Amino acid sequence: MAFDIIIAVGRLVLLCLFGFIVFQPAALRGRLLSPLVFITINVLFPLFFVHHFPTSWADAVDVGGYWMVVFFFACVFYIALQAMIGRLLLAKLPALKTVEHPREYLAMFAMQNAGYIPLPILAVIAPRVVLLYMFFFTFAFNLLFWSFAVSYIQGHGSGFRFKMNVPMIGLSAGLLFAVTGTYGYVPEFLRDALALNASVAMDLVLIVLGGTLASIPRNSLRYRPEFAWFIGLRQVAYPAVFLLVLWLLPLPGLSGELEWGIRVAFLLQAVTPPATNLLLVTKEYGTEEQVNYGGSMILYSYMASAVTIPAFLILARILFA
Repeated sequence: MAFDIIIAVGRLVLLCLFGFIVFQPAALRGRLLSPLVFITINVLFPLFFVHHFPTSWADAVDVGGYWMVVFFFACVFYIALQAMIGRLLLAKLPALKTVEHPREYLAMFAMQNAGYIPLPILAVIAPRVVLLYMFFFTFAFNLLFWSFAVSYIQGHGSGFRFKMNVPMIGLSAGLLFAVTGTYGYVPEFLRDALALNASVAMDLVLIVLGGTLASIPRNSLRYRPEFAWFIGLRQVAYPAVFLLVLWLLPLPGLSGELEWGIRVAFLLQAVTPPATNLLLVTKEYGTEEQVNYGGSMILYSYMASAVTIPAFLILARILFA
């Protein structure tokens, strides 16, 4: 299993690196990256949910439908806890009292990459039903993210301001097909096309992620001392606590690969780096200084995650076995 973990994470890193290298030329980014981002986020990724929700629904219900609710509210807990810890650290830790952009720092601390990184990894190392449970985590994340992120980045506090988005529509459509059992009425050729899309959507998401990181101006990729604190606290110390808690936490009624998959799914949400959607929202609604700061922080945290994610997953394989 350790080899499978290294392969899964290594593949993720290579796909991101591929996108980062391919989209280095500014002309290629200008002509190809934007439409590819649009198609991936607004077409392929939503259709991924449309296919996987109904095809995994029966197994997920048989195993334990209550896990859907658990994963949904787990997301609310994670973000609330992370926001509280981040706010406390910014207020109490002397090294963080001079952070250039505390609002962006806190947003990065509170909102992790809940889908683009965990889902491709879980698709390789965990049972398929765990992937469906994680969709509910992603569902809650999208609700929270698009309710608060825009107003927060603009400096309007954290008031409710929901913005409907296509991934949310894809999640809702997939859930509707699954609950009503109507996916079988979709013509077979369309279901085959959706299955093909599902097999490549995650790869394209990672390539687009690398291309997005490549679009950050080089002169803006300045290292700040608070980045080391972020990586040490948010990507090492914080998931280390979750690793210990998940190791000791009893999960009655579960065993084998299913128990491993659920435990590691919760661990992944603790160890993944900041949400790349924060950078997209900042580009749309924030200032250039915010984009440069957030982009730099995302780049350095993602470089660190190439080490921290496989390290924690291997530790999890040892402890959760």
